[in-house]
Amino acid sequence: MKLIKFSAIFAAFSMLLLFSCTPIENTQNNSEDNSQKTMFMGFENVIYIEENTSADEMIKKISSLTTDTTVKVYGKIDDVKLAAIKYSMTVNSGIKLALDFSDSTGITEWKNWFAGTETLHAISLPNTVTTLQEDIFEGCTNLKALTVPCSIDDYPDLPYDYTKERFYTIVNFSGTLTDWLNSSVVIYVYEKFYLNGKQPVDITIPNSITKIRNFAFRGCDLLAKVTIPDSVKSIGEDAFESCVKLKDIKIPDSVTTIESAAFFGCTGLKNVTLPSGIKRIEDSMFYGCTGLERLTIPDSVTSIGNCAFYQCYSLADVTIPESVTDIGGDAFYCCNLKSVAISGTVTKIGGGAFLNCSNLKEVIIEDGDTELTTGSVCFGGCPLEKLYVGRNLSKSSSIHPFDYRNSTLASLVIGNKVTEIIGYEFADLYGLTDVTMPDGVVSIGSGAFQGCKSLATVNYKGSEEQWKLIDISYSNQPLTEAAIVYSYKE
Repeated sequence: MKLIKFSAIFAAFSMLLLFSCTPIENTQNNSEDNSQKTMFMGFENVIYIEENTSADEMIKKISSLTTDTTVKVYGKIDDVKLAAIKYSMTVNSGIKLALDFSDSTGITEWKNWFAGTETLHAISLPNTVTTLQEDIFEGCTNLKALTVPCSIDDYPDLPYDYTKERFYTIVNFSGTLTDWLNSSVVIYVYEKFYLNGKQPVDITIPNSITKIRNFAFRGCDLLAKVTIPDSVKSIGEDAFESCVKLKDIKIPDSVTTIESAAFFGCTGLKNVTLPSGIKRIEDSMFYGCTGLERLTIPDSVTSIGNCAFYQCYSLADVTIPESVTDIGGDAFYCCNLKSVAISGTVTKIGGGAFLNCSNLKEVIIEDGDTELTTGSVCFGGCPLEKLYVGRNLSKSSSIHPFDYRNSTLASLVIGNKVTEIIGYEFADLYGLTDVTMPDGVVSIGSGAFQGCKSLATVNYKGSEEQWKLIDISYSNQPLTEAAIVYSYKE
């Protein structure tokens, strides 16, 4: 037996795996069930096999079918009945069948009764099943949908075709929305949530709920509206992942925690109102939200996680408040930002934080007394035209914090708070023609201006005597060979 756990962005299989979850108290509150789109991938033509139907009658009934059909089986089943159904499907090989055993009983372990059945299109196992044998669907090359009880979390190898279309998994929960959000059911392989066999479209979170659970509405690609009451204090990991029709969401100030990837892949999301009390934008919170245009980060936020806004292609306007001290790696990768201001309170910018922001032309690292640690190519792939660096970078920073081989940046201004320029800090800025430098600089690390082949002028605010006292390390010929303008006044 093999436990399978797939991520939404890496699964690429042809089969649809469905989980049917029924709590002890199976009640439905219609006021909470605003949903549509049925779950089971059956066919419109349906035949019914009652409990008292003999094996010979089943064979005759199924063998005579001439069109793709759903076979709904009721009551107690056993090896004889299942063998009869398998035999009928083998004889009648010109059509596809969907077998629905959801209302059947008598079986706790599902065996390989239907292995090698190429006509099997979909199957829903009985809710009494607790274990699955190995190779139960070996050779079922046309199987597209499998529904199993949610109590099963250990799965055998299934006949996935790794070359075909995306693998989708669905959790079907029978009960109210409150039941689901309060449920402790743990399901390891799923991407979509269905409520009573239908996919939610308009959800109002009940006032009794304090946390929207992990993966609560993952893959609900019809969900267009969510109303969150003040009772909610936290939103769980991947809670709204891949809700592609969700366009706007207002998160009340009662929410203090939003966990990682909460809105991962919500490609239709355009506007988000974040609560005023959250401390961190977690990793991948808005990863792949390609429609997100603008966002205000509250002053309560102190850090922005890795990949928080990764590939938010439309995000053109974001203000990073002075409360933020840490910006994670790839945080704004491939965003549509045009200018960025990094406040003097930020102490760390992760590698690739603004990598490939293809419209980013202005970066201002504001003055500050605290060193800034940067990862590699924080601003790589950005067509910078204006760069202001107002404080020292720490020696633990990676090389090439700014764009590598940039040809668009002509002028660089180094602020008065800067006292040392670390090795390779401005290396390979090919288009750089002039640098403005304060008189407080005492050292310039090796290769700091290496490869700046267009550098012609250094506008130095100090005297010639002060310039000669600067400790300039090796591989800085573009700097030492440039024309120095002493006592420069802006």
